[in-house]
Amino acid sequence: MEQQQPSSYAQGRLFPRLASLLVIHAHAVSIACCVAGLVGLLLLPPLAKTTHVSENALLPGSAKVTFSEADALNASAIANELQSILKDSTNRYMAFRSWLFHYFDLFGVDYYYQVFWPPDRSFSPLRFMSSSYGVEGWLAHNKSKYSQDLPHPGVNLVGIVRAPRGDGNEAIVLVTPFDLEKLANGDALTLGLSLVILELFTKAHWLAKDIIWLAADSQYGAYTAVDAWLKEYHQLASECATLQYRTSLISNLKSGNVFEGSSEWLDDVTIEDFKRAGAISAGFIVMFSREDDSVAFDSIQLKAEGSNGQMPNLDLINVVTTLATYRQGLLLNLDSFKGIKSWPGLNTIGDIVKHLGKFAGYVYPDWGFALSASEYVQGAATLLSSIWNQALGVPTGPHGAFRDYQLDAVTLEIFSGVNLKNTLSSHDLLKNTGRLLEGAIRSVNNLLEKFHHSVFLYFLVSPTKFVPISIYGIPFALLIITLPLQASALCSRVSSQDKSVADKESTTKINKVGPANWIRGVQIVTLVELWSIVTSLMPIPLSLFTLSSETKIILWTMLACATLCAALYAFSILFPLSNQLGSLLQSAILLDSDFVPIKALTLGFAAIFLGVMSAVNFAVALLGVLLVIPMCLCAQPISQVRKSILTPGGRSLTSLLSMAGIILTIFLSAPILLLSGIVVGGPLRTSLLQLWNWTESLWFWGSSLYLLGFLVYLPCSVLCLFVVFWCR
Repeated sequence: MEQQQPSSYAQGRLFPRLASLLVIHAHAVSIACCVAGLVGLLLLPPLAKTTHVSENALLPGSAKVTFSEADALNASAIANELQSILKDSTNRYMAFRSWLFHYFDLFGVDYYYQVFWPPDRSFSPLRFMSSSYGVEGWLAHNKSKYSQDLPHPGVNLVGIVRAPRGDGNEAIVLVTPFDLEKLANGDALTLGLSLVILELFTKAHWLAKDIIWLAADSQYGAYTAVDAWLKEYHQLASECATLQYRTSLISNLKSGNVFEGSSEWLDDVTIEDFKRAGAISAGFIVMFSREDDSVAFDSIQLKAEGSNGQMPNLDLINVVTTLATYRQGLLLNLDSFKGIKSWPGLNTIGDIVKHLGKFAGYVYPDWGFALSASEYVQGAATLLSSIWNQALGVPTGPHGAFRDYQLDAVTLEIFSGVNLKNTLSSHDLLKNTGRLLEGAIRSVNNLLEKFHHSVFLYFLVSPTKFVPISIYGIPFALLIITLPLQASALCSRVSSQDKSVADKESTTKINKVGPANWIRGVQIVTLVELWSIVTSLMPIPLSLFTLSSETKIILWTMLACATLCAALYAFSILFPLSNQLGSLLQSAILLDSDFVPIKALTLGFAAIFLGVMSAVNFAVALLGVLLVIPMCLCAQPISQVRKSILTPGGRSLTSLLSMAGIILTIFLSAPILLLSGIVVGGPLRTSLLQLWNWTESLWFWGSSLYLLGFLVYLPCSVLCLFVVFWCR
């Protein structure tokens, strides 16, 4: 034991010594981590992994498809029949319902229809990051407001194929959005295609899961229709689905007391109409895009991003990709930022990455990656789009409603390179799409459990390439570690300066940082954070007034500035911790002893909140890191840098870099960046309108990007500007 004591003692001292070395060389380590993190982000496209099906039971493409050319022609004939019926009908809703229920009776499937209303989009703190109002709440808030604009609610029509080899415990959902008021050729073809597929499943002897076809009334948006159906499907015992409430609601609808004209097409609704199947295993949303002359080839755009960056299990995307690309020969693509493809800097980075991949292959063959400059640019554009869509927090399609219930779903938006009115030209596209849907549903039908073998946290680079969290988490960790490292370095510098003052008190003039300075720093940081929270809630009372969007933005800004000044003044009165505090607002200058606590606390505060935000939405945390870290690290009093530059011989490289860092801090701060966006966005009125609409959208969807902006980015910006202009 005595011989092992020195060894264990040395081992116990190893980590403190390493930590001490990191703190001593904090600037060099921070620069190295930032450079490595940024390089790692730029290398994400070539480091992307190839997708593969992890669940062997899926077996995509192993079975022979039964969707034939005759079925494609039948889908076209059904679409033409629907358009002629709606054209000659005086009541499009009743005609469409009777026509669809006729086919349901012909196929021998269970069917019903569901009445729903759009949710309330008003600002409310009780609805942020929570489910929307039910039917009762919507009627209470909007009956008088929309009684003239909405003559009838939305109606979803649902057909259920009971699986002959199943026990009714699981189901697969196929969603087809439609809008009878703006029914295009593509919508009619989608309905016809879905009906033919539904008929095929009624004859499928291998079917082990129930098939639910949801014809979603998208007059208020496809997401709203799908979300309303899923809510009632999973919450039959909730307040908006109880027997007593539905009975009173239906009686009001029949008598026309809710909306005029409701009794014309809601004549036989009963509580027993809502039929159910098993637990939902997966969902597929299929829709034809509106006619676009710019599309030269038949293609399918896959959309998978849900609310707050939620993604379906990658195996579901892999099944669709395998069947579309390797079985049906369809061009499958993802959303991408087309504007950045022409950036000369991105093409230059692509050339560098190409040569770097060749060099890495020469050094070690397993490190090499054959990626051309054009492939890098395309991958980077798709990757940025995937990160932005996840960070924005707004679902890119109706599939987002499934992710709110932790269900895997994707949207397949079909783009036709030919005129859909020509049935012969659209024949091949219908055939390939039908086979794709049949194969995908059959693969999910093979599952004995939920999707879990593949990953849920990833960014898409292409339909066949993805970046898992094990790769993009490394650059994030390298960037965020600089915040606590620099905070520790500041505290260590204060400690060393205190010792120097104690030894050389007569010759050194350094303001000692005492407990009062740290307490004052904590109070200032807390005050700014509380002000940010209040500022984030200001749109709630503003939305109660009938004001224009630009007026609301201007009032919001004025109230935010006024409350900040009032909070600082009240702080100086209520918390007079020292004589220096009274001169805070009088001279608008802080002493150097307050600079270190405020910056150190800001760095620690940003690190903690960004780490917590990464657990909520990693894409939001990644965007926050790219904005907050350079702004916080470069913040320092401008008076010190200006004094060093104005002194003879003071224009050193360090001083110039410090001034450049201050400029970067000012430019990345929330006020300057917001003003730049308003100026670049076009006319002032249009920019303010877009800003308010964007704020409403983030609030309605409960986006964590809203939380990042007001709980992290805005307070850090104010504190950094506080350090730059009011410290010396």
